[in-house]
Amino acid sequence: MQPAAERLRPVLESIGFRDPGFPVFTNADAAPVELGAVAREALLRQVAAAVRWHEAIEAMLESGIEAFVEVGPGNVLAGLLRGIRKGVPIHQVSDPEGVERVAKELGT
Repeated sequence: MQPAAERLRPVLESIGFRDPGFPVFTNADAAPVELGAVAREALLRQVAAAVRWHEAIEAMLESGIEAFVEVGPGNVLAGLLRGIRKGVPIHQVSDPEGVERVAKELGT
């Protein structure tokens, strides 16, 4: 996968990355990213790096995250999350109406 990451590099370097409005946890590092330039590099690392799902979830929980939203069809990630920490609220969203519903439920 490293050759794919190197082909992706010039594409990502041509795109402006703003600092995210909230910490984004990466699968490659299991750590929050708060700067746009760091996010760009994290995307490149994620192409070829091992997925550190368990560590990322634990880091999110330790940072104070209290609920999760799985976006897309199915609930595979919700199942994986339940295997790490039972009882954490998980919301499933697969369409725009679901996004609105969960946003109201979470008070955002």
